[in-house]
Amino acid sequence: MNLFLYLYSRKNLVGTTLALVGLLLYFVGINSLWYVIIPGLYLIGVTITPQETYGSQRKQVSDQEIRNHLDTVIQSYRKKLPKEAIEKVETIESLIDELLPRLKPLGGSKEAYSVRQMALDYLPTTLQNYVNLPSAFANLHPIKDGKTAKVILLEQLDVLESGMQALTASVLSGDAQKMLANGLFLEDSFKQGESFL
Repeated sequence: MNLFLYLYSRKNLVGTTLALVGLLLYFVGINSLWYVIIPGLYLIGVTITPQETYGSQRKQVSDQEIRNHLDTVIQSYRKKLPKEAIEKVETIESLIDELLPRLKPLGGSKEAYSVRQMALDYLPTTLQNYVNLPSAFANLHPIKDGKTAKVILLEQLDVLESGMQALTASVLSGDAQKMLANGLFLEDSFKQGESFL
């Protein structure tokens, strides 16, 4: 499992929590064998926590259901979003739409999981948080570092767009490698076949 994913996994969080309980016991006076108790509690937490599942092991939502959900979300928020935000949202939606048919061969990979989460959670949640605010407040009232909610929304959409571009590059690089491998195969096959022409 990827180290980054493991650090945020339920197994690590439960193990760390139990290890902290062991450390607390040490500070309240249970000093004997603390060096065994703390790692032991961590291991117990990791062992008893069920494995998290991604992608193919969870109930799969079809590509069409993902598209329909995302389209419904975007259409319901369209009138409340600034024009610049709509352009970014449409770009993100287009990237998601391009990648969805390519996810099946990737199974439960991190890339497949991230694209689905982008469509079903990250983008809808970002838009929902913005449209929950009255438009005058969102456009005029600074809420952090002098930035309005509108500016913050555009920054968050930039992050999501960059993430989708990185995911697209990652997924398509696999297809590009297959194309190169096919080219090498064809070259090799036709060179061998020249003597038969």
